[in-house]
Amino acid sequence: MLFISRIKIHNFKSFKFVDVTLPKTYVCLAGPNGSGKSNVLDAIRFACGEISLKSLRAKKVRDLILAGTNTAEVTVYFDGDEKIELKS
Repeated sequence: MLFISRIKIHNFKSFKFVDVTLPKTYVCLAGPNGSGKSNVLDAIRFACGEISLKSLRAKKVRDLILAGTNTAEVTVYFDGDEKIELKS
């Protein structure tokens, strides 16, 4: 079974820098309103190749980059029978 083992987000939407390692038993994102749960999911979808700005809840590409910065980067690490790294 393939699962997400780690997520690194740099300057994507509301995140300056996040590096989270997820255990194999990880099940869901939970938190209060406004904590960034949807932005984490948008980051994963972006790294996996989503190109629809509407699906990423943005009107223009600039909306995906943290205000005051020029670049954004998302890396998602998958683990299972083999390790896969997606970087966008």
